[in-house]
Amino acid sequence: MKKPKGTKVVRQIVFALLFTAAAAISCALFPVLAQDQYTFIDRSMDPDATIEKYKDVWDDTAIKQEKDPHLEYSPGDTIGTITIPELDIYELPISYDSNYLASNWKISAPGHSGGWGVPGESTPTCIGSHNYQLFHDLPKLQIGDRFIIETETDTFVYIVTETQVYNHLYDNWNETAFSSKKPYSVELMTCYPISTVTTDDTYIVTAQMQKGTQFID
Repeated sequence: MKKPKGTKVVRQIVFALLFTAAAAISCALFPVLAQDQYTFIDRSMDPDATIEKYKDVWDDTAIKQEKDPHLEYSPGDTIGTITIPELDIYELPISYDSNYLASNWKISAPGHSGGWGVPGESTPTCIGSHNYQLFHDLPKLQIGDRFIIETETDTFVYIVTETQVYNHLYDNWNETAFSSKKPYSVELMTCYPISTVTTDDTYIVTAQMQKGTQFID
């Protein structure tokens, strides 16, 4: 005995609604679960030890100049660590990667492979991470806040001088994120809006070197 066609249609509608609801719940929960530190097995920090380590560095304003060592890195190399107290980030590694958006649970710097510099070089340095993970609090950084990047060459202190949003519909990426920046600056980047998993816009925090080594030819 064949079942009425109406029953089949109802089942299809119910299945479609259940699938849509499951997809919506997954999208809603993903950013929340992704922010949970327990989903990041490599996230091991000791804030007290880091605070003690850098206690005499934050107010240092000494900038020296040295010959450019022309540092070169390969994808996956660790180029240093970054400490941003306002984001509860303490000495997390910075991974050398040409595409920071594809670096899950990492803080990455595209460096020379992306046309950027590395800390100490006059070409602006780009450092990024996902908006729903390590950089989900990036908008908390305000002008005047400071962060530290430690590399094999020096311990750099940077002070935030600007925050902005790159809008892909109206702004020129090269002008907004690169050519308008001063030498020896660092830009912290993440996708924007912060609460959106997929977006074409970028939140940018620009900082200038307060302390460290400037490489010159």
